Amino acid sequence: MSKRNNILLLLFSLFAANTFAQTFTVDECKKLALENNNQLKNARLEISASKETEKEAFTNYFPAVSGAAMGVTANTGMAKLDFELPGVGSLPVSMFKHGKTAAISAVQPVFAGGQIVNGNKLAAIGTDVASLQMQISENDVILNTEAYFWQIVSMKEKLITIEMLDKQLDQIHKDVTVSIEAGVAMPNDLLRVELQKQELASNRLSLENGVNVMTLMLAQYIGMPDSTIDVTYQNFTAPLNPDAIYFSPAAASQERNEYKLMQKAVDAGRLKTKIELGKNLPSVGVGAGYVYHDFTGINNNFGMVFASVSVPISGWWGGSHAIKREKLKTKQAMIEKDNGRQLIEVQIIKTWNDLNEAYKQIALAETSIKSAQENMRLNTDYFNVGLSTMTDVLDAQTLLQQSHNRLTDAYTNYQLKMTQYLIDTNQN
Repeated sequence: MSKRNNILLLLFSLFAANTFAQTFTVDECKKLALENNNQLKNARLEISASKETEKEAFTNYFPAVSGAAMGVTANTGMAKLDFELPGVGSLPVSMFKHGKTAAISAVQPVFAGGQIVNGNKLAAIGTDVASLQMQISENDVILNTEAYFWQIVSMKEKLITIEMLDKQLDQIHKDVTVSIEAGVAMPNDLLRVELQKQELASNRLSLENGVNVMTLMLAQYIGMPDSTIDVTYQNFTAPLNPDAIYFSPAAASQERNEYKLMQKAVDAGRLKTKIELGKNLPSVGVGAGYVYHDFTGINNNFGMVFASVSVPISGWWGGSHAIKREKLKTKQAMIEKDNGRQLIEVQIIKTWNDLNEAYKQIALAETSIKSAQENMRLNTDYFNVGLSTMTDVLDAQTLLQQSHNRLTDAYTNYQLKMTQYLIDTNQN
């Protein structure tokens, strides 16, 4: 294949990759991440496992059924008796030398000190905890997805800025060339313009590489590692004033899943205390059974009903300490819950302050762009009439680039802070 054909094939491949890339909005990326992220898949499995534990605990309400069978062969009878018969004398009798037996029984717990009831409640708390942890994981996935998305947007916007500045430099290059030919500009001015273009080209390469890498990371995170994807977004619009979504930190802290988890820890501690107490209370059960044996050489079978009461007398020696231990752990959980609520409230206040700062930074960046544009215009005009140097013009363009990048960073940072605040106040 000729070199020309190789170049055409490469160009076609690049065109096809761009043409057939799937584009996604930020909401579509979040939806895919919630469906495909491996962290959430494990969280769903944890919920399923917790539900199985609940079902397992519920079976303790049912009768406990057991069966047993045994065959015996002894070298002599296991029961020997001497019967005195009038007129005959002593008559030895040996029994239970050979035989087999089988039995089946069912015992229904009537009272177990609350262990069964509280055990089922504890299993239900385990499912609630798994669900809350999954919601926390979902919030993490949403925030991480947005972080990848807006980093890509930031780099794409900076590439647009570079393209705009590069066109400016093209025009400046033409103007300087004309000025040199007219004898009103120095040749080194042209070299400075070319150096500035090379600097922009270097920045463009770095940003393009960053976009490619971050896009691959986003694709893997949302479950599409083998696909060519791209992001789509609307041009930066007027940001929403944070006052429109303000939520009281005190109220929001109690709606947080992290706080609810700490409350579940307190509830679980109380149930564990009751279970330990129940282990030291009498247990009552009723049952029925059926027994068969042929040890006497005759088939014997019979049924029976029975009741049982078990009192753990010596269990109280260690049981009382186990109860105290669980009570102390419950108190620790209560302290951690109160402390955690305060920390969550502080975090919400910090996130609110960060969001307001990000909102105000957008306005400052917009004002900075206007100033930088005017500075660029004035320095260009002054250079054209010989009142300014090329260094001043290029410095003005650098300030303009920085202003545009500052707006890009401010806007993408605002988007992330907005999402963080909505998550922290449970409004997402």
